[in-house]
Amino acid sequence: MTFGAEPVDLVYASSDVTLDPDGARHAIIASTSDSTNSGYIIAAPQERRGLPQAPLGVTRFRVTFPNAGIFPYICAIHDELGMVGQVTVSP
Repeated sequence: MTFGAEPVDLVYASSDVTLDPDGARHAIIASTSDSTNSGYIIAAPQERRGLPQAPLGVTRFRVTFPNAGIFPYICAIHDELGMVGQVTVSP
């Protein structure tokens, strides 16, 4: 999930993204001109016989909007398929 400018590297989250205690990624967007990127959001692979269990995947990205505004977002991988939207925050 990307708010603002599309990043060059989609795999890793923006430097402003932190981890919540439950493992969810979290960003704060204070202005409609701010940019942030969740990095890949993907569940862990299924368990496979004879291999150690894979670490849990990241499946949640929380964004806090402390100010009012319209915040457009895209899935940078699938935006050409229509995976776009906006969050409207009222005062």
